[in-house]
Amino acid sequence: MKKRINSSKTDVHLILAESARNLLKQAQEQVSSNSDYYFAFSFDLQKALLYPKLTTSVAYYKRNMYILNFGIHNFHNDNVYMYVWDETIASRGAQEVVSCILKRIQNLRSERHIIAYSDMCTGQNRNIKVALRRFKIVQTLDNNVE
Repeated sequence: MKKRINSSKTDVHLILAESARNLLKQAQEQVSSNSDYYFAFSFDLQKALLYPKLTTSVAYYKRNMYILNFGIHNFHNDNVYMYVWDETIASRGAQEVVSCILKRIQNLRSERHIIAYSDMCTGQNRNIKVALRRFKIVQTLDNNVE
């Protein structure tokens, strides 16, 4: 019985993953056919990178600093934008993610619809802070985003 339940969960997961891939392809086609109307991108905050790379045990725990890298891939022209900072400047929460996205889309003028794809990480981009920022982007008078 348990094996059958796990199998059905896997099947549902695979169906949802295929559906997400199809939606992503549709978004890429929409942007390529009407780039003045749509702005589509994907984004991800990568795993924190240790700097400097040390192997000595005492120095490892006393001197490492984390470097954070946030990437945005623009579907229209395949440009990739990377925002990099260390843990002394900021952390890796929702505020930092929203700041990077806002920096990238603040100059949109003709695009009316924004399509964003992410990895659904709750702490970084699936929370109230990101949702409120999206409402703010739509309400801003100096862009045409609907």
